Amino acid sequence: MTPSRPSFVVSLLVISPLLARPIPSVAGAEPVAIVCWVQGQAVVVAADRPTPLALFARLPAGVLVETRAGSEVRLVFANGERYRLLAASRGRVTRERLEGPRGSVERLSPVPAVAALRPLMFDGEIRSAAAVRFRAPATLPAADSAPPVTIVVPDHAVLSLAPREATRRYRVEVDDEGGRRVLSVASAGAQVALPRGVLKAGGLYYWRAEPVGGGAAISGLLKALTSEEVRAREELRRWIVASPEPDLEVLLAEVDRALGLRP
Repeated sequence: MTPSRPSFVVSLLVISPLLARPIPSVAGAEPVAIVCWVQGQAVVVAADRPTPLALFARLPAGVLVETRAGSEVRLVFANGERYRLLAASRGRVTRERLEGPRGSVERLSPVPAVAALRPLMFDGEIRSAAAVRFRAPATLPAADSAPPVTIVVPDHAVLSLAPREATRRYRVEVDDEGGRRVLSVASAGAQVALPRGVLKAGGLYYWRAEPVGGGAAISGLLKALTSEEVRAREELRRWIVASPEPDLEVLLAEVDRALGLRP
């Protein structure tokens, strides 16, 4: 894998089946709120038709949320507003708030950081299958014409070489989209932490690990989050650390799933 030879372009049409998976939504309209906590039984009513309320469902304006006995639901709106509905309660979702509350409905402290994540969390798809063009080295093997992609935070990227033997040594090389070598190191073990600054925000990289002494090589692609995605995620994470609540921790996990950082 050398950057000195001519390059060709690989079109990566779908980053992975997981990342193109639709987000659960209701009524097909533009989502304005997300369900980040459900205990017990609750329903969402659209066009006079009640359906069970699911965790992480995206809700459009106009639907009615109702909880049954012994239940609790928490909603986060795209503008950061939060609400908790306890047992036998109801409220109607509008673009910016929950209106007409009945029963035990509580407005919780808002989470301003959610607003920066609106394009990701409320656009109806996780990492939609937009074409990504990657300029790969000419030495890329034919079998690697569509290598697996791993989404990473630029300064916290770890290559996983499992299920290879954890005690083997590897020669690890990372090239950018133009075929320029950005890292070449010898490493032992099945986990290789990339040094800070190697990956640039929003960049796409090809990596290859060859066992020292011979053996089958391992390869793949790394897609670094953009600086905007990193900033928004970190702002939300810091807010949650300062004000830990179970529904917000669940929300952060969903953000990471939507970003492609976790299954």
